[in-house]
Amino acid sequence: MISLDLSGDWLCVSPLDLTLNKKVKLPGSSCKNGIGTPVKFYDEYCKEAVRAPRERFEYIGPLDYFKTVDIPEDFEGCEVVLFLERVNISSRLWFDNIEIGRGIIGLSTPHVYRLSDRVDSEGNPLIPRISGKHMLRLQIDNSNLLNMGDMASGYSVDTGGYWNGVVGRMELRCKSACSIENVSVFPEGHSLRIDTVTVSDRHVPMDIRKAAIKYEITTPDGQILAPWSQDIELFSKRQRNHYTLTLPENGFSLWSEFNTGLYSVKVTLKTDSSLDSFETTFGIRKIEVRNKEFKINGRTLSLRGTINCAQYPITGYPPMDEETWTEHFTKLKEFGLNHVRFHAWCPPEAAFAAADKLGLYLGIEMPLWLNRDVTPVELGDDDWHRLYYREEALRISETYGNHPSFVMFSNGNENLGDYALLETITEEMKAHDNRRIYTMSSNFDHPLSPAEDYLCAFEILHNKARIQFLHDEVAKSTTVNYDEMRAKVPVPFTSFEVGQYCVYPDVDICEDYTGAMAPVNFDIIRKEMKRHGVYDRLRDYVAASGDLAAKLYKEDIEAVLRTRGMGGFQLLSLTDYTGQSTATIGMLDVLFREKKVVSPETWRGFCSEVVPLLWAKREFLNTESLTGFISLYDQGAKEISNPVYELKITDKTGEEILFETKIPRAEEKTEIDIPLDFVKENALLKVYITVRNGEKTYTNSWRIFVYKDSVSRSEGAVIPAELIVNSGETYEKAVRAGGKYLITPDYFGRDNLVKSSFIPVFWSPVHFPSEAPVGFMIDEDSPVLKSFPTEKYGDYQWKEPVDHSLSVRLHNIPGSLMSAGSKSESGALVLHPVLEFVPNFADNEPKSPLFTFKAGNAEFLYCGFDLERTDLATKALRCSIVDYLV
Repeated sequence: MISLDLSGDWLCVSPLDLTLNKKVKLPGSSCKNGIGTPVKFYDEYCKEAVRAPRERFEYIGPLDYFKTVDIPEDFEGCEVVLFLERVNISSRLWFDNIEIGRGIIGLSTPHVYRLSDRVDSEGNPLIPRISGKHMLRLQIDNSNLLNMGDMASGYSVDTGGYWNGVVGRMELRCKSACSIENVSVFPEGHSLRIDTVTVSDRHVPMDIRKAAIKYEITTPDGQILAPWSQDIELFSKRQRNHYTLTLPENGFSLWSEFNTGLYSVKVTLKTDSSLDSFETTFGIRKIEVRNKEFKINGRTLSLRGTINCAQYPITGYPPMDEETWTEHFTKLKEFGLNHVRFHAWCPPEAAFAAADKLGLYLGIEMPLWLNRDVTPVELGDDDWHRLYYREEALRISETYGNHPSFVMFSNGNENLGDYALLETITEEMKAHDNRRIYTMSSNFDHPLSPAEDYLCAFEILHNKARIQFLHDEVAKSTTVNYDEMRAKVPVPFTSFEVGQYCVYPDVDICEDYTGAMAPVNFDIIRKEMKRHGVYDRLRDYVAASGDLAAKLYKEDIEAVLRTRGMGGFQLLSLTDYTGQSTATIGMLDVLFREKKVVSPETWRGFCSEVVPLLWAKREFLNTESLTGFISLYDQGAKEISNPVYELKITDKTGEEILFETKIPRAEEKTEIDIPLDFVKENALLKVYITVRNGEKTYTNSWRIFVYKDSVSRSEGAVIPAELIVNSGETYEKAVRAGGKYLITPDYFGRDNLVKSSFIPVFWSPVHFPSEAPVGFMIDEDSPVLKSFPTEKYGDYQWKEPVDHSLSVRLHNIPGSLMSAGSKSESGALVLHPVLEFVPNFADNEPKSPLFTFKAGNAEFLYCGFDLERTDLATKALRCSIVDYLV
């Protein structure tokens, strides 16, 4: 094949703006080329301002791109096509003012125009001579021509905007008049069925010509196998030729996350006057469903996944190079993941190639997210939906189907409407291509269709499949799982979009938006932080909220890993989603950089191919034993034989070992019983469990909270009535008398108080309006907490107290609220929060249920916790507060 690169300078004009006439660069986007309405940064906070980053220049509509090309003589008499790797959303082509065929609409696969061997209505050559200088005119239209709304990640203001242009490879390709257009490889055991699509100049009935196809296979270790040959007849302009060959069993290599060796096949077409070849790589693997489990090459497959929503702030469109995809996928693997679901879009060829080599399993979707909750129309409301999505699905299969990493297909995300159409597409896809497994739509409960191999949702056949609905149970123990659900559901399932815990946005990322997208959302949030006087707390806010989110993600993930044989999970997400009202829910930012709230090593402790799991409650008295079970999630390349659990218990620093032992695995769940009488004071302890497999070590850890037995009988820990301040009169009396006092919520009045919650904001406090905080910071060295076990950031011992607390809006405490006290230069009292919540970014108001200050001769402690509650943590907190006051 000969190719003519068309990248470089093009002339761009707009049918909508006759003043636009400028030289631009392609591949590229209208935004990158400075075409369109300049971005608007906001000065006033509003929902639209925080929706998402925006293109620095937004243009929606048709643009005409012109280029004069000098086509070599070698192209004459050949099969010539124009190849455009990725276009958003439609294209039309003119060659010297002659329109070539119909326009193409497609978001997921290349736009390819055949220039040669075309005739006009009278049968004369449409292009008499293709070589020499010619004018190409491309019209790219990024309008919503498909009535597909604005939510699908492949076409949305929430992701990369609506860029107009062409990205990736742009070239004129020249091949023999009789040539190979595509090769699809279907492994089945040691056999390969190879489907070769050929094009030729056969147009007359009975004008059949002889040809031969040769197949040359190269193994992953570079061995070239003896070729196979097939005699065929060229009987039509475009035809599919089938051939089945059997590979030798010696050295047979199966692709998986642990063995990423790729085969290649070179297919050569020979006629009496031409020779053409086509090469492609493929992997030999079998993905299937058996016994309600995913199986790859006969072994159970457990998916540890995240989703990708097509957010690339620098370019505004997906990376078209393999190097960038390799970098991003490598970061995901560092965090123990083996799966990526592409949320309502399909990535380019480079993504599949990188995943093949790294061993990642990809779930692919069409740019389809239609339901009336988020868009004006549902699937099928427009007749174009039926035509376009059926064709788009088949194009995705044919274009990327050889990649072994392409293991799953869903039509799209959270669709409602014409489920009969979804079922039709799924049935057609399965009949066309059995190399992967299928489901009709990601999320939304529905009866299982015979066409579906698996289900992916947060509620499946009326069963909840993520801990969003189970936080109270999770707070009590590390035993939550989906065993009952798995027994009821007849196919494997993955837990949909697990997590979505809001991490306070690091608004300083504004400086890193140096390309196509403008961070209007982060900019207005930063302005709001400054207006509220909390911008200097940014680093603390990110660290504290990120720490809590990481702990909650751990629980979500472990609940899936404890469910033996469950299909897996898909996080939302390891990286931030910066659209839909700014959902910074990731451990990585949108540029795939670590936020440094949890290290990859720590994360892999609970998210890896091998993970020790503890089944036990979280709170104990020191007269009790740590009882429960240990199990092992073992999805490594080879199952560990006779594992031994190395268990140790340390202080909260992890440095002082208080107990250690080795426990051979007795069965699927190995019982443990460890007396805790070595704990003499209330303590936060860490339990580490390690399993070794040769040189590899896998360690997971948990925090447990052990209280002195006397805490359970702490009803006698009473705060003397004379130390309680609940009115202005008692406050003034205390200021004069001196000493330590407890201020109750009654003193501040309901207008200055707000209820708190341990679980942070879901997704975004703007998208789902909420006053909830996003984590909390603790002065762990405060004398108020001298006997209460805690660390710097929140954990489950705080859930009951926090969920039943009233916090004071700290900015609402001017010095005038109290008649005397230690005041700052502004006149406000100097407060020292013992526990301070991280406000969500729609609120930005610091709040605390526990803080101290001095006024006159007195020291005051505000306590918004309900100290009358009878759970162990609240009792221990009350004891510590009484000790501080008395």
